[in-house]
Amino acid sequence: MLKRKVPDHLQELHLIHTKAVWRATDDLVRHMRQKNYLRKLSLVEAGLNDFSLVNLCEVIRTQKTLVSLDISWNQLMPNQMRPLLEILQKNRRLTNLNLSWNNIMEANNADEKGFAIHNEDIIMMLGKIIKHSKTMQHMNLTGTGLSSQVIYEFGTFLRRSRSVCVVHLSGNPGLSQENMEYLSTRVKCRTKEDIERFTRIQAVVKGVLRGQGASSNIITGIKVKVDRETAFT
Repeated sequence: MLKRKVPDHLQELHLIHTKAVWRATDDLVRHMRQKNYLRKLSLVEAGLNDFSLVNLCEVIRTQKTLVSLDISWNQLMPNQMRPLLEILQKNRRLTNLNLSWNNIMEANNADEKGFAIHNEDIIMMLGKIIKHSKTMQHMNLTGTGLSSQVIYEFGTFLRRSRSVCVVHLSGNPGLSQENMEYLSTRVKCRTKEDIERFTRIQAVVKGVLRGQGASSNIITGIKVKVDRETAFT
């Protein structure tokens, strides 16, 4: 595959836990800089390094069809993640982003002044990704070393978000019980039972309406009933 240009018809590429050597991954990502119509890209535990990240940043910047990116479990360090976040904060096309189990922040930092500056930078970049994107729906930031201050700011990020529905923050040192309670109140999270209830009812109604070609106004009505906790009769 690497000896040819990326096929024009390729829309999804998933390399998951392949334990590929860094040179193969670097060649693959470099070839993606050619014109293509890739929509979903997963490079999970794929041996990403400084060279492949430079090419990946260029792919994200120029690729207009890419809507889903998963680079989890590459154990990238903060100095490697920073250029990626700087590109992602300007992206307005991604709907799904998985950065889990990479180190956005150092868990322990003896330099308090430097750590405070780093905190502010991460808050600014993650804030732009969440608040300014009109397409982002799902973000996985599990185990990325986020501090308590950064997680606290997610309350403001999500209240101002235009599209984000789900953010995973487990496995971060800053996710305290206090922060969890604050976020639940600040963001006005829907309880798990309500989500399951609405999803189940929505799936049934959509199945019926699909055959009849009816409009989605009924779905909207169901959502209102769920919000108001009224009975379905």
